[in-house]
Amino acid sequence: MTAPAPQPAEDLRGFLADVRARIMRRAGARAAVWTATLVIAAAMAAPLFALTTTSGRPILWLAVAVVAAILVAGIACGIVLPGRRWKKDDDVAREVGAHAPAIASDLLSSVQLAVDGAPPAGAGSPALIAALVADTATRVRSLSPRTAVPGKSAHGLVAALLVTVAVAAGITLAAPGAVARGYARMWIAPPPSPFDGASVTPAPIVADIVITLTPPAYTGLPPRVVRSSTGDFSAMPGTRADITATALSPATTAQIIFGKSAPHQKLTMDVTGRELSARITVDKAAVYRFLVEDQDGERRVEGHTHTIAIDPDEKPKIQLFAPARDLDVHGRKRIELAYIAEDDHGLDKIELVWSQEGEEKRKPVRLGETGVKTAQAKFLWDLQEVSIAAGQAVAYHLEATDTDTVSGPKIGVSETFYLRILSARDRHERVIDRQRRGFETMVRLLGSRLVVAGSDIGGHETLNRETRSLAAELGGIVADMASDPLAPKKLATLLGEMGQRLDALAGDEHEILTDAEVRARKDKEPSPRIRRRLERSDHAHTEELEDDVIVLIDWIDRQEMELLLAISDDIQTHRKHVAELFAQYERTHSPEILAEIQRELATIEHKLGELSEHQSSMPADVLDRFVNVEALVDNKQENCLAEVKELIAAGQVAAAKKKMAECEKAIAGTASALETALGDLRGEAFPREQRAFGEVMNELADLGESQREIAAETDDIWKRYADRAREAMRDQAGATRDAVSGLVDELEAEIKAVPADGLTPFSRDELAVAASRVKDVRAMLAEGDIAEALAMARHAETSLETVAGDLMAAGERGAGPWQSRTVRAQEAVSAAQATAAELVRQLAQSTPTPEEIMSPEDRARLGKLASRQRSVQKRAERLAHKAKNLAGDLPGQVGSQLAEKLAATGDTMRRAGQRMQKRDPAGARARARDAADALAEAASSARDAARRRLSPGRSERGDETVRIPGADEYKPPATLREDLLKAMNKEHAPDGYGEVVKRYYEELIK
Repeated sequence: MTAPAPQPAEDLRGFLADVRARIMRRAGARAAVWTATLVIAAAMAAPLFALTTTSGRPILWLAVAVVAAILVAGIACGIVLPGRRWKKDDDVAREVGAHAPAIASDLLSSVQLAVDGAPPAGAGSPALIAALVADTATRVRSLSPRTAVPGKSAHGLVAALLVTVAVAAGITLAAPGAVARGYARMWIAPPPSPFDGASVTPAPIVADIVITLTPPAYTGLPPRVVRSSTGDFSAMPGTRADITATALSPATTAQIIFGKSAPHQKLTMDVTGRELSARITVDKAAVYRFLVEDQDGERRVEGHTHTIAIDPDEKPKIQLFAPARDLDVHGRKRIELAYIAEDDHGLDKIELVWSQEGEEKRKPVRLGETGVKTAQAKFLWDLQEVSIAAGQAVAYHLEATDTDTVSGPKIGVSETFYLRILSARDRHERVIDRQRRGFETMVRLLGSRLVVAGSDIGGHETLNRETRSLAAELGGIVADMASDPLAPKKLATLLGEMGQRLDALAGDEHEILTDAEVRARKDKEPSPRIRRRLERSDHAHTEELEDDVIVLIDWIDRQEMELLLAISDDIQTHRKHVAELFAQYERTHSPEILAEIQRELATIEHKLGELSEHQSSMPADVLDRFVNVEALVDNKQENCLAEVKELIAAGQVAAAKKKMAECEKAIAGTASALETALGDLRGEAFPREQRAFGEVMNELADLGESQREIAAETDDIWKRYADRAREAMRDQAGATRDAVSGLVDELEAEIKAVPADGLTPFSRDELAVAASRVKDVRAMLAEGDIAEALAMARHAETSLETVAGDLMAAGERGAGPWQSRTVRAQEAVSAAQATAAELVRQLAQSTPTPEEIMSPEDRARLGKLASRQRSVQKRAERLAHKAKNLAGDLPGQVGSQLAEKLAATGDTMRRAGQRMQKRDPAGARARARDAADALAEAASSARDAARRRLSPGRSERGDETVRIPGADEYKPPATLREDLLKAMNKEHAPDGYGEVVKRYYEELIK
């Protein structure tokens, strides 16, 4: 068994271990200080060095390597190497001996003999060794590790560390941005060289830069050449740019570099000696520079850049012209719109865009040739395409799209306009509904008055309030009727009087109910006196309400029937128009006319549906009493129209026309039944009014028959005159034809030579009329009818005068989009006018006067007809006076309107008699016909007025074009031309055109 080590040996071993630990701590501390110093110095030096280089990444790696080396060195010097150096006790003993020489020998001997293990053989006596160790241990106890191995001063290392920290802090505080940029440059990888290692030179490396620009095909622009020493140019997107330049030194390769820095695009250039060339397509703004590699392999790139700027393709501009910005339209009309559009390179399309109930709809507008830079035109917008209810508003505008096929089409938008479709009948129906509600209130009050007891004070108070409310409601109905053009004025007066009477009765009753006796006996039975007063009041109310109920229901039924007739009138007007269109189509086979027929058929279908809806809402007793229900509208009529549309779609127009004739019979039957029903209703409910109306209309019918007889006899005289004229001129017809044929040829050529681009749309139409009349002159001359040829020549002369006047007015209005190039057109028309006047003069010289041609019998007949015409004229005057006196007894506005019409007709009759007296068969025939037509129109107008049409005597189709009013550059309404021509024939202006005709004639005689 091994004996435990002596205690002195353990003491020595512990002492040496403490010394070793102190030595290791001292070495580690010193290593830590200088390691920290070096690391801080490296961490501060690295970003500063990085700022001096183009790339800080190598500095980063160098700094990491240096810091790693410092850390490794610190660990080695502070831990590894001291650990190895002081691993053995005898090495520690020697170190202690170096600092404590007195015990150096004994300590080292003790360690070697006893502390490190068993003493070596021959070392001596164990007892002596033990004594040595014990003594050494005793001596060592007086030493501490600090005194045994005193530390070296570390003040220098600490000072170095503090200085390093202070310097680093100072640099960071003084230039934080520079330090941050240095670290950023080390940590963020630098972009690759934009020029692939090529050297940047401030000196030019190319010269003679030439750019040939070929714009996109859609612009229609020719190529252009830009010679620029700077190499800068501008172009539209999609432009092809051919770039050529001359290298200042022989080149092997060349590139165009796009962009100021990476990433950039490169384009290889073709190199021929020193000539460089490349082709690019411009799509955006950019900068570029040339890179050239010479024969020595040196690659150089320009230090400055060249600029490519973009010439933008602007959006189209479009201006919309309309009758008004906020347009209220009655019925499904056509709206005349116009536009001026322009684009810097070309227009592709124009669309009309409207919004209704959040949905956008589009309609292409005629542009003409695609790609034009400017366009101006007028077009019609058919409101049949706008499916909105009356009263709703529609926002609309125009959009112009350009032809940009590179960046994509751009759209220009016009100002937004608004329209609202109004219906006078819709308003009138609302008024009738209010009348019917008032009628129902009357009936209820009447019933209550019949059963209320004279002793019922509370019941009377309730009825009194309701009666006052009814009187106020009648006043409101009268106010509504004032803004309703279809409301009968007589009914408004009657309702106003009803309200006043009811209000007076209610006032008297209120006095009874507020009597002191009634208030005193509020909770008791009223006295016999009060009961009698209330019963008398009830009787008065009952009589008034009974009369009012009968009057009001008769008027309501009448208005309902008139509404049906108004819709039927619209249907009849459209039906007649369809017949006219079928006749036109047979002559022209125009697809436009066929489209108009289909539009009219759709309108008739819509109107039939409206008629059926109103018919179903009519009271059954009214239909049973007055209307032949079998004649009213049914599905058969709508099915018939559907068949007509199908035949047209199949191209069987002739069969469609025949089928339409069958449909017309049923439609006409409905109109006749309703007309008869209205007459019967008026005869029963308004007998005095109907008798007066029937009397006046019978007299008007007799007057019309007499005038038609006069017109027929005048027509016979004129025919005989015309035959004699042709016969008298037969021998000289050939000579006259030969004499004027050259003028006819010349006039045709001059009309054809009028430049169309200088005409307004109105002038263009009128010029076509003149050309047609000249063709008629040629045809009449070929037939030997000189008189008719003269009439056609005068028509042509009138049309040319109309064109000249329109162009003169356009010229006076000054330059503008609608008046360009009118000067040449005016000159050409003036030349044609002179030729037409000469043609008329020569034909008139060849035509004998009526006195030379008419027989004595016909001259005598004209004299007798003049006397009969005066007699009929006096009858017309008497009937006008009678209608004016009976105005209060006649329905609607018949009296005043008929008196006005008959007064105008009497003036026409007077002029007819003057023509007869002067033995002018042509003038007498025309005036007599005009008078007969005027009487027929007066009869139609009277029937319309009896039913309170919105526009008596005028077409009720409701699809007339709404023109652009007052705008000088636009075409006047077609009706203006017709009315002017009538005015010239009738020697007076139509209503509303007096000033227009006056100015027109003034222009013609200048």
